[in-house]
Amino acid sequence: MSGWVWTFRGGSPATSTLQNPMVTYPTSGKYDVVLRVTNGTTTMVIGKLNASIVTECTGLSENEGLAVDVFQNPAKDFLHISGNSNAEYKVYNLIGSELQKGSLKEGEMTKIDLQTLPAGLYMLTITKGNQTRSIKVIKE
Repeated sequence: MSGWVWTFRGGSPATSTLQNPMVTYPTSGKYDVVLRVTNGTTTMVIGKLNASIVTECTGLSENEGLAVDVFQNPAKDFLHISGNSNAEYKVYNLIGSELQKGSLKEGEMTKIDLQTLPAGLYMLTITKGNQTRSIKVIKE
């Protein structure tokens, strides 16, 4: 992919051309999100109403103990996660439907099979206790 154009209705910033932008919302709730992805030849539009679900806004310091590495993102068949703690993961589509879930073990690599999912944008959440980290995942 060579270009991303995000639109975040109600968010700040309202638009971004970064691959992984940071967006803030004024209150908890559901917000519309649109992503236009291009590879220079073809453009794909992924848009969902009420897709960005904000439940609680907290400082970054709360996630310091939830350090994880997620790689091969964009992913074709598998997503790999490694981290420093035991945690739970879930994969959601942009309308908030849970597609997969499982456990992460401290110091071990976890392999998530994405082969059955169609190409598109997904959200990976990693939760340990009251800490949650959300990561955008692109499936090619």
